[in-house]
Amino acid sequence: MIKERNIPQHILCDPETLLELKQNETFFSGRIVKLFRIKKKILLQVISNGKKYKCRIEDTINNYGEIATSLQIGDVICGFSEETKTQFGECEFLLTSIHIVAPCLLKENDTGLLPNNPFTNEKKKQFFHSYITSDDICSLRIIAQDRIMQSLRNVLQENGYIECLTPVLQKNFFGGNARPFVTHVVDSGEDVYLRITSEIALKHYIAGGFNKVYELGYYFRNGNITSKSIVPYSAAEIYTAYSSEPENLALIKKIFKSFVSSLEEILADRNIEINPCMKKDIKTISFSDYFRADTGLDFLTQKEQVKALLHEAFKYDINDENYIKEIYKYFKTKIITKQIEPVIVSDLPAGISPLIQNKNEHFLYRSYLIVNGATLMESSVGKTNADELEAILARQKAELNEKGRQEKRDFTAFLHAHYYGMPTTTGLFIGLDRVFPAILEHENIGEYHMKM
Repeated sequence: MIKERNIPQHILCDPETLLELKQNETFFSGRIVKLFRIKKKILLQVISNGKKYKCRIEDTINNYGEIATSLQIGDVICGFSEETKTQFGECEFLLTSIHIVAPCLLKENDTGLLPNNPFTNEKKKQFFHSYITSDDICSLRIIAQDRIMQSLRNVLQENGYIECLTPVLQKNFFGGNARPFVTHVVDSGEDVYLRITSEIALKHYIAGGFNKVYELGYYFRNGNITSKSIVPYSAAEIYTAYSSEPENLALIKKIFKSFVSSLEEILADRNIEINPCMKKDIKTISFSDYFRADTGLDFLTQKEQVKALLHEAFKYDINDENYIKEIYKYFKTKIITKQIEPVIVSDLPAGISPLIQNKNEHFLYRSYLIVNGATLMESSVGKTNADELEAILARQKAELNEKGRQEKRDFTAFLHAHYYGMPTTTGLFIGLDRVFPAILEHENIGEYHMKM
């Protein structure tokens, strides 16, 4: 795997020389990902900051012969350049001086940079540095994720939100039926949980008088690894006091528009076009109408026909007790997956998510933004009645204990915040890992993620 290379010392670049070269405005640097020796010139493709550049070296350059024999795919190089155009009008950089900053000591087959890349998908994720340099979409996703986070922060700060940090390690588990990751504190001997949600923590800020708060970070739900879900996942949680569902849905539209605009800028530079449907005004449709449009059935008035549909889909009996749960399952696995154009589905059925306010007997103040077969954002209005919340949480804890779930659950501080007086608060959850693949219509959101 490792090979020896005999590179003339004057071709190599030491730190002092590099510092001096960087002062010149024509300085360039990057890693060679393609290399072709053609008669009296060398054609290169160099990647720098996630972008690939066409370069050439003419035989008029000093030490051309030594450079020609020394350069290899994978080398990190630097020097001076002049921007030129190819005969086809494409941008190309003429390298007028060149040094090798860090020679690649791998055999070319081991770099993962050759056209017929022998690396498996798992190996690409393991050797992520090679994946970034060899795969255009992988490097693009890194830049895109940065722009997505920037645009989200810009929208929220422009609208008066404050970014708050909350504990990632929690002594008590807050996450309903979800399975946690558990780790151990050596000094105290305590088990602690990696967070699944920041809701409990962020609502302390709301109760403390901050009206608009949010957090961006990693969340750790143990399980549910699919093409649309990864572990851990990056997300944003946004809470707004004195707010309403229509205001939250307007915020969804504003944020999504900013995502599309920020991605459009970097994609245009790579001649990639966003599907025009991503730029359309986002329509809102009720869950009942959305379900009926797909199935031809009303899930409230045609229960027996819907049960038959669910039985055919899942191959087991559907009863009244699990009816709503199976409706959600059908919605997520059979209907959402067909939706490409962005749409907000509002008024989701009551019977799931007991901490969300009911709109009426049958529906919740809960909505999904669906894009490219995935739920990208979820809006809700939380319950604020402390007595009702206390009863719900006690019942939930008892039910989970009966199932053998023994996580430490202590909602004393959360309930204290509500007895203290909690204004009506909307919540908005955004799956940040899903934004880039959803807008570009990529199927697997975890395809371009590092694996350690």
